[in-house]
Amino acid sequence: GLQESCRGDHREVTILDRPPPEWKRPPIPCRIRLQVLLNQQGRSTVDNERLGRIEDTHFDHRPALSARKFDIPVVFASSSEVYGSAVGNMPISEDHLLQPQSPYAASKAAGDRMCFAWQDTYGLRVNIVRGFNTYGPGQNSGPYGGVISRFVRQTLVGEPMTVYGDGRQRRDFMWVGDSVAAYLLSLESDWDGPINFGTGRTVSVLELADLIIGILGRGRITFCDRRPGEVQNLPADIRKAASLGWEPKVPFEKGLRDYTNL
Repeated sequence: GLQESCRGDHREVTILDRPPPEWKRPPIPCRIRLQVLLNQQGRSTVDNERLGRIEDTHFDHRPALSARKFDIPVVFASSSEVYGSAVGNMPISEDHLLQPQSPYAASKAAGDRMCFAWQDTYGLRVNIVRGFNTYGPGQNSGPYGGVISRFVRQTLVGEPMTVYGDGRQRRDFMWVGDSVAAYLLSLESDWDGPINFGTGRTVSVLELADLIIGILGRGRITFCDRRPGEVQNLPADIRKAASLGWEPKVPFEKGLRDYTNL
């Protein structure tokens, strides 16, 4: 994944999920020599059990203060979920309204906006990556994992694939290797505002289930109630990323087949 790619390229990168306990106040201990901070907090899906409480804002002031002090650029892992469903079913550009539909998405949007505030107020160097639905090896296949990993696991163990709602929700699925390439670009570039990274193509949940059945030669579907706060349509407009030389390399059907054959 991203950490391995960075290490292989001799980069010094700290990926933050939750800052370590010793980071109680800035600056970061001088023994940690950093070139970039990557804030990568958050889950990949709506978590119904947590809908009743306010999510943490996905931005931590401690590393931001340290990054400012040492003039270290920050890469913030935002999410396509900040947009909510596409207005008018058109591809979502970076100028699309931010209308998060779940507490998770709202917390991501808050972190996203906090980056702008730090940039405008303190001159913090920050790139905001708004990734669409990433899938691939190592993804959590539990109840709150990605839909692809969950569907594949359910099918392999003989369980039905659980479809919430009518299954017509559409997602822009991006192979993890393409996501890694997006983050590597973010480590090497300075850009103005957030950038979407996806494929520009959407697949419905039902189409996904049918593809998995076709690849594995077995499988069945069961329907459950629609999850509150779930986005219905997330198509990415990736023209801004393309202008920086990034493009997805792995077609969805190939990535899906590679993943199911792991």
